[in-house]
Amino acid sequence: MKNVLLNIFPENSGTHVIFTFSKGNQGFKDAIGRLLNLDDGLIRIGLSNILLNYSENTAFGPKYIEENFSENQISAIKDIFSSTVFDPRAFKASNINLFVAAQPPLSQ
Repeated sequence: MKNVLLNIFPENSGTHVIFTFSKGNQGFKDAIGRLLNLDDGLIRIGLSNILLNYSENTAFGPKYIEENFSENQISAIKDIFSSTVFDPRAFKASNINLFVAAQPPLSQ
């Protein structure tokens, strides 16, 4: 994913995902086109795999991770995210959806 910028930010009840890449990066454009033809759940998993495997600057609130993922999923997230540090060509696919809908706090 050479020379691709990815910005993700929440707004109200949605999440915006913005890819920025050069016109000449046809391979990436084609890959995103294929991704966008999938159903919503698979798009989220595909974006999650992109984040975990290729992102250099990613941060998640610890509370978000602890409240929305099992211990096994948290371990897998750490494993996948750290694998490309040692081998940038490594890609680990998972079924983890990082874009889960956070549950509203319980009223007291």
